[in-house]
Amino acid sequence: MQEERDSAFIREFIDNGGNATQAAKQVGVSASSASTIGHRLKMRLLNDIEEEQKHALKGYAVTALHHLRHLVENASSEAVRLGAIKDVLDRAGLKPQNRLEYQPAVRLRLVID
Repeated sequence: MQEERDSAFIREFIDNGGNATQAAKQVGVSASSASTIGHRLKMRLLNDIEEEQKHALKGYAVTALHHLRHLVENASSEAVRLGAIKDVLDRAGLKPQNRLEYQPAVRLRLVID
């Protein structure tokens, strides 16, 4: 019975955007104790919640990539297009490295490779 309630709580918590109190109410916890019980359930089930979130998001990867590609190619705003390009490069492993170089006669300067 507890496993069923835990699974239902996890689904409700993810579906409602992370409101533990509301998820607790949806699985039958009284309104007067939903806040406390919801918080306890969330903390106890945190690893399971994170796993379920990852599983739920996998189905969106193709759609997200499609929309990101559309922004790279078609966004009317240069700022939006630049942001999308940076995201694509970052996910492809081409994120610039930030480092500080020290030169005795000069102040520290930021170098972007």
